[in-house]
Amino acid sequence: MYVLYIVMGIFCLVSGINNLFFGDASLAVHYFLLLLFCHVIIFEFLKKPFEQKIYLLTAPLLVIDGIYQLFIGKEIFAGIIGLFFGFSLWQSRNRLKR
Repeated sequence: MYVLYIVMGIFCLVSGINNLFFGDASLAVHYFLLLLFCHVIIFEFLKKPFEQKIYLLTAPLLVIDGIYQLFIGKEIFAGIIGLFFGFSLWQSRNRLKR
C-alpha cells in the first residue's frame, strides 16, 4: 500500500507539472492537491502523522476541488476522486483524534 501511494504521488507530480505548463491549470491544482494527500498518507503509514491542522486544511481543499471539478471543470472522474479522498482524509483525522 505504501508503494502504491508513492507511485500515485509521482504520477500526480508529473501530471501536475505537465498540466501546469501545457494544459489546464485547474487540473494541475487538482493533481497537486492529490500529491499533498499522498504525502500526508505516506507519513501516516510511517507512524509520523501530521498535526490535525494539516488534515483540517487538506480535507476541505480536496472537497472544494472535487466540487469544482464536478460542476465547473467538467472532469467527473477527477471530481469524484477529490471528494472521495477528502472524505478519506477527514476520517483519518477523526481516527487520529481519538
